[in-house]
Amino acid sequence: MDFVIEKKLFDSAARQILFGRKSTPADLVDLTAEGSLLTVVAMGTSIEIPIVCEMSGSMSVSVGDLEKLKKISATYKAGPIRIRIAGGRLRFQ
Repeated sequence: MDFVIEKKLFDSAARQILFGRKSTPADLVDLTAEGSLLTVVAMGTSIEIPIVCEMSGSMSVSVGDLEKLKKISATYKAGPIRIRIAGGRLRFQ
C-alpha cells in the first residue's frame, strides 16, 4: 500500500479515530487505500479521506501505532506526506 495524503487531513482523521481510544492501545484500526480514497475504520467510527493512491491495499494497525504516527506527523511541515506499507513495515515519509 502506497499513498500520498495531505498532512492536515491525516492529522484530522487520526484525531477523530484516537478520540476516546488512547486507553485501549491494542485495538485495531483498519486502513484501506483504493482509488482516490483512504478508508479508516475503527469500532464505531469510519472516515473517508481523499488521497493519491500509488498502490492500493489494506492493513490493520493498532491504536498505539496510529498515536505514534500522529506524533511523527507533528514534526512535518504542512503539505503532502507519503505513507508506504509493505512487508510488515510502515514507512512515514
